[in-house]
Amino acid sequence: MTGEQLQLLVDTVQQLSLARDLNSIMSVVRKTARQLTGADGATFILREHDLCYYADEDAISPLWKGQRFPMSSCVSGWVMMHRRPLVIENIYSDSRIPIELYKPTFVRSLVMVPIRTVNPIGAIGNYWADQCSPSSDQIRLLQALADITSVSIENFYAFDELETFIYKLSHDIRGPIARILGLMNITNLEDPVSVKEFYAHIGLQAESLDDILKSLVDTISIRKEEKTNAPVIFEQIVCEAIKSLENINGYEKVTFEQDISVKNKFLSNKILLITLFHNLIDNAIKYRSEGVKTPIIKILVSEVNDKVKIMISDNGIGIPEDVQQNVFKMFFRGTEKSNGSGLGLYLVSHIIKQLNGEIFLDSKEHIGTTVTVYLRNESSKKQDLFNRSVSQAGI
Repeated sequence: MTGEQLQLLVDTVQQLSLARDLNSIMSVVRKTARQLTGADGATFILREHDLCYYADEDAISPLWKGQRFPMSSCVSGWVMMHRRPLVIENIYSDSRIPIELYKPTFVRSLVMVPIRTVNPIGAIGNYWADQCSPSSDQIRLLQALADITSVSIENFYAFDELETFIYKLSHDIRGPIARILGLMNITNLEDPVSVKEFYAHIGLQAESLDDILKSLVDTISIRKEEKTNAPVIFEQIVCEAIKSLENINGYEKVTFEQDISVKNKFLSNKILLITLFHNLIDNAIKYRSEGVKTPIIKILVSEVNDKVKIMISDNGIGIPEDVQQNVFKMFFRGTEKSNGSGLGLYLVSHIIKQLNGEIFLDSKEHIGTTVTVYLRNESSKKQDLFNRSVSQAGI
């Protein structure tokens, strides 16, 4: 690394520390990426579930800014899935290149690095118009830039999320308080019927406040929870989750089934799993169909390859298709009829991330919802590591 390159990285870190939005971060990084390697172009790619979003670029002629491609059909997707850099000296001789997408561009050679090697959130690409073989130092510099970028992006999302959280939380807390104060002003305490209704309304608002505060505590606890794994007995986990819901009508209609193959084989974090089941069951109860006092909620735990599959189904109101992509966002509620905090599935999504799992939702209005979770068995991971060590040792 030359003195100029080191100074460029230092200047970039300083600029990123002052960046307050994603566009500013991308603007700084794409320029630095070109300068570090002397490339003819650079792109900044963000991962959006199974898509690669070419969010920004700095190049001698247009590339793919604003376009989205499936992870499986582009080089940036390959880099994120394999979690390592990729160098292609001649794009016309590599089967991983979608040639038709590259033909209209100036690109002949490229290097791509993941933004974060553990669960990549994007990629940075550099391109050359003439055939080029970037040096190992250039690749390391680009990866160092990507690592710095990942911290900046995570900080941006954390501050943005915290700001949204505080604003929405204060709004949701003030709502029940305002309604309580309003009820106190209009209720005729000399009328027994009015008094009864008054206390019923007060009870609902108190439950709403309690739900919001509990969600807040859970959010903080989940972020601080250490990844301590132990053998899991799912019957006990589900029982603990249901026990925490005993003050909610409908909890008694939860049924549980488990494949015998799962017993005593699964290692995971018990606290996170209890919170996971609590929020999924609680959500199913809250969004029951109108007039249904005892919803039907089924839990099935099975084993698929090296993963545990958890399915939680209900016969509730379902979620409209056009809003299903929002269900795991902070404070989103599928209907205003619920007095929930809108944090339940948001917490679930964070738990899934901490457990390195996957979650899918299948919902139809007026029919019900099924949430499917896949969790990698920690004991399987240990067995994989053991097998790899044995193989490497030639045993």
